[in-house]
Amino acid sequence: MKIEILPTPAALAHAVTNRLAKALSKRRGAVLLLPVGKTAVPVYRELGRIHAAGRTSFRRATTFNLDELRIPPDDPNSFRSFMERRLFSKVDLPRDRIRFLRGDASDPERECARYERVLAREGPADVAFVGVGVNGHVAYLEPGRSLAPRTSLVRLSASTRRGLAADGARGAGKARTGDLVIGISASSVTPFVRGALGEARRRGAATVLITASRTRETSGLAEIVVHLDVGPEIVAGSTRLKAGTATKLALNQITTSALASAGKVFGPWMVDLRSGSAKLRDRALRIVAAACGVSPENARRLLARARGELRTAILMGRTGERYAGARRRLDRAAGDLRRALVKHEAASRSRKTSRRG
Repeated sequence: MKIEILPTPAALAHAVTNRLAKALSKRRGAVLLLPVGKTAVPVYRELGRIHAAGRTSFRRATTFNLDELRIPPDDPNSFRSFMERRLFSKVDLPRDRIRFLRGDASDPERECARYERVLAREGPADVAFVGVGVNGHVAYLEPGRSLAPRTSLVRLSASTRRGLAADGARGAGKARTGDLVIGISASSVTPFVRGALGEARRRGAATVLITASRTRETSGLAEIVVHLDVGPEIVAGSTRLKAGTATKLALNQITTSALASAGKVFGPWMVDLRSGSAKLRDRALRIVAAACGVSPENARRLLARARGELRTAILMGRTGERYAGARRRLDRAAGDLRRALVKHEAASRSRKTSRRG
């Protein structure tokens, strides 16, 4: 075994990046074991940089990640999401060559065995890149456990959970007074979520927790706790079913209400729409026709005169104003179409009253 001591974290990241790049240059392609965590961030940043410069390619590589939390892969706190943000989206690694544990597998032991079989079939690894935590864990294999080389279910130590919670708190580091931070945790015990909510409260932001947990220990986690009473899951241990669906419905209600309050909804239509594709242009046309009670051809003319701006086209169609006047009215209403129409109607009533007088 060769041990190399480097003077700075930057030097360490540079050295690891060079080792990985060398492995990637192999003609048959490389099999890489990859970690998540603070140690990996500068390495993945550097890999993304040299890939963008054309100095390395992941096209023939296969990656295996060392760990995953017991949460769905599309959860923003999952290690899969970490890798998507930090590396996978920055390089040309084929999606079908990414190997990952399923954190939401209903049978974790069977999932571990499956992962072992895939690694045995496609390995061995050319490079194993691992980090060591503050309590000595290698990847997330906690101290005191057997070091047998196999995939297994691990209970994280209190210090590791605190570290993960601190990562969540850093994620809320930009929150400030006047912001709203919503935490989502089916079990209510996800450390990132608790850490983020605690930091948000400390910074003066309003906080909400959405959870399917029945425990009473959630009362102090956020100013508002939304309890989703979904009952037992159909498949035990899989919160992506009832809890996941109920959470999505709750978030849909919250975001739709927020969009309406911000003036992005007019009647039953979403009017803050950018017509960047044929599908969206057709949708904008149908909305203008319905909102103004005109034919599709007249709706097309309104959109053309409004330079493709949906809210402006509707205001022009309902008031008869020209583009410049409609734009000024919308600007005075801070872009809120409903408010702009109310002010127009009030001004029209005032003019009529004045003439009768």
